[in-house]
Amino acid sequence: DVGAGDVFCWPADMGWIAGSLILGSALLRGATLVCYDGAPDYPDWSRMGRLIETYRVTHYGSAPTLIRGLASNEAVSTAPDLSSLRLLITAGESIAAEHFVWFERAFGRSECPLINYTGGTEVSGCLLSSVVTKPIVPAGFNTRSPGVAVDVLDPAGQPLTGAIGELAVLAPFVGMTASFWQDEQRYLETYWSTVPGVWIHGDLAMRTGEGHYLLLGRSDDTIKVAGKRVGPAEVEEILVEIEGVIEAAVIGAEDPVKGQALIAFLTCSGPADDILKLATARIQERLGKPFAPRAVFVVPQLPKTRSSKIMRRVIRSVYSGSPAGDLSSLVNPEAIADIERIVRQGA
Repeated sequence: DVGAGDVFCWPADMGWIAGSLILGSALLRGATLVCYDGAPDYPDWSRMGRLIETYRVTHYGSAPTLIRGLASNEAVSTAPDLSSLRLLITAGESIAAEHFVWFERAFGRSECPLINYTGGTEVSGCLLSSVVTKPIVPAGFNTRSPGVAVDVLDPAGQPLTGAIGELAVLAPFVGMTASFWQDEQRYLETYWSTVPGVWIHGDLAMRTGEGHYLLLGRSDDTIKVAGKRVGPAEVEEILVEIEGVIEAAVIGAEDPVKGQALIAFLTCSGPADDILKLATARIQERLGKPFAPRAVFVVPQLPKTRSSKIMRRVIRSVYSGSPAGDLSSLVNPEAIADIERIVRQGA
């Protein structure tokens, strides 16, 4: 529902699918596209709202990480006039239901549909999304992309309902990546080796009995504690419910007893002494004693990409002392030094 007279703004990195998607969605339909440069919270958290107010944006998209920041600074982020908005979008990673509802209420006045969207550059866009003609559950998706055969599978490749499994593409479609540049083997191992003959996308997902889909984080981030799997997003949602916690990133570290142990990194809006104790208690209460984190660190910032995704891979490498790998998409490299210093202090 984009056309002449509409104003489209979806802050995203132009190097990935979102960049070309946004250009096509707006300009090919005759709409105006709003572009900007710099951080979304500079000079303060009203920047996104002021863009919306100044250019009378009708369609606005945001990554979940940015939504969490906006929610933590609600008085400032919602001060501008947001009444021009007609449709909201979120994409890039899994989002907690509470932040989904907040975005819908605070930015969308509980009137604008909020469309959750997931896919990736390697599939030229969308695998799951929502349509406004069906109920949209908080943080969920109510439909598959047209022409794309998507399902949730168990490790044996069997369909799952009401349980966590791997998001899979069951049949070829025109948008699928055919290979990696000069690295055919890595391509095959990444997408085709988990269930032979089936594209496994790398996302943990669940299909409900009502036909809705929920995204629960990346499967390569999955942590196995005492033989039980847990996705970082599941733990992070518990942590961001604690008053004073702005953002959370959870990784797994080797543990001689449990196999892996949870390590949590938080950014907070105030004193953290009580938060550290409460974080452990909340996780134990919701997930059980084996999932009590081995360590909880409060840091000034978490490493992020240009599209505001938290780079757990980088945090994991810093904590373990292993090489960080490609950092070309990291926008705040100073976060690495902060984490290294705080981890050493807590050792």
